[in-house]
Amino acid sequence: MPSRSSRKIYDSFDITRSQSSADIGSRPRASDKYTSLLSASPSNDDMTRSAYEPNRRSSYVSKLDRSFNESAIDLSTSKGYSATPEPEPQTNGIAASEKFESEDVVENEEEEKQQLSLKSHIEGQVAAPGSSVVFKASVSGSVDEYVWTKNGQELTSSDNVEINGDRLELSNLEASDSGIIGFEAKQGGESVSSVATLVVADSDAQPKVINLPQSVTATEGESAKFELELENVEGYAVQWFKGAEKVEKSDRVKSVKSGNTFKLDFKSVDKDDAAIYVVKVIKDKKAVAKYVAALHIE
Repeated sequence: MPSRSSRKIYDSFDITRSQSSADIGSRPRASDKYTSLLSASPSNDDMTRSAYEPNRRSSYVSKLDRSFNESAIDLSTSKGYSATPEPEPQTNGIAASEKFESEDVVENEEEEKQQLSLKSHIEGQVAAPGSSVVFKASVSGSVDEYVWTKNGQELTSSDNVEINGDRLELSNLEASDSGIIGFEAKQGGESVSSVATLVVADSDAQPKVINLPQSVTATEGESAKFELELENVEGYAVQWFKGAEKVEKSDRVKSVKSGNTFKLDFKSVDKDDAAIYVVKVIKDKKAVAKYVAALHIE
């Protein structure tokens, strides 16, 4: 479940600094849940191969052959058995071992089918007015419902909004369409989610964004990072937030600038790092833009 502070971000996010009552294809509904903060043993042939080399037969081998014809040895259990094995017990015409193997396969397939997992996140995008964009997530497992939102309000198909499961297309974009795009897939009581930023701006808009921070999934103990690249960082600074809390520099996490790119670097992540992160762009001591991305920990 998202934190209370995270919900405040969605409610207060206005990348254009003006409220628009014409949000494309949206109908008010606060998002309840928004991004989770989730031997080979030697074979019988190998053990007996030396006794059956075709060019190395000897009197010893002949004796071994006669012995083998008279009685056989089960190498896996060291228990003698008849040279003509008894038929395996049948269950409805199916050997018992085959029946159990079949049941195991069915159980494994059902288990795999029900497991819900986010394979790839939706990506933040920068688009020009009048253009179209497509957001696409990848989810494994059975899904009961897909939910797409913009700034916390659920989207439905309309003239310029096309929703097809894990795919969202927005067309004929306007500046007011900028904001946080959210994706959620639900199955029973489970869900997986992702977020991304959509920036709709003409060539004169400032700051001019080249690359937005992208949501990422990392394994606990691995490194991770968010990056915001601007055309020109002169006069700009940034602040990074985990939810509504400012990210403080530590031995594991630090904010750095490299050329025209601002980065939030995680030397190693832990489960407590899972959250929605916000980067605020500051100019003349004022926030002029905000962009979001999620960090998921496996």
